[in-house]
Amino acid sequence: FLAEDGEEAEHLLHRVGKVVVADEGAHLEIFFDGHGDEDIVGLRHEGHALGDAVLRGQLGDILAVQPHRATALAVDALVAAQRGSWTADIAPMVAQLRAQQFSEANGWTPEHPAYGGWGMGGAIRRPPDAGHVDLSMTRFVLEALRASGVDGSDPAMTRARVFLERSQNHDGGFFFSPVMQALNKAGQSAEGFVSYGTPTADGVLALRASGVPDSDDRIVRGIAWLDRN
Repeated sequence: FLAEDGEEAEHLLHRVGKVVVADEGAHLEIFFDGHGDEDIVGLRHEGHALGDAVLRGQLGDILAVQPHRATALAVDALVAAQRGSWTADIAPMVAQLRAQQFSEANGWTPEHPAYGGWGMGGAIRRPPDAGHVDLSMTRFVLEALRASGVDGSDPAMTRARVFLERSQNHDGGFFFSPVMQALNKAGQSAEGFVSYGTPTADGVLALRASGVPDSDDRIVRGIAWLDRN
């Protein structure tokens, strides 16, 4: 999510105190007024205010079931707007995202398929139950960490690349989750999970966010797979 333009952001920031973000040309605007993803105070879609029922019914699904995604988007929005105390505002969100990675600090080792990735959020998962872990959620978190200034040499990024490499096939494409087999919509072949479009796009973007340059073979092969398919 990005603010549509500086003038609009300034106007809306004045109204709500934090930030309003727009998805692809102001189709969806999310009003933040606090330090966490639970502090969304309003929505507008195509210029029309959305009521509480819509907030609870549609965006509420994201907040309740996908807190990592909501937090990552909040970080992206605050970084894009760079208003007032934005660096202090994103600090607890970035810390929360860091703490939720499947890492040694939470009992996970590189041998586990979930290692280096992120799930939906909520209570920190510890072995052996990884719960829901997927490439899309990992991509959202990595993009937020990158936007916040986390460098590609950071241990969180190094761990994440283990997860990303595990999710990439020899043909250059990616699959959705090395943890939950049923989530891989393209099914399996004799070699493993079949590559398909959405996770391959997520994989390329996640690699970039983790600090991998476009010239790297992992990204080159991912883009080539998308070109072929």
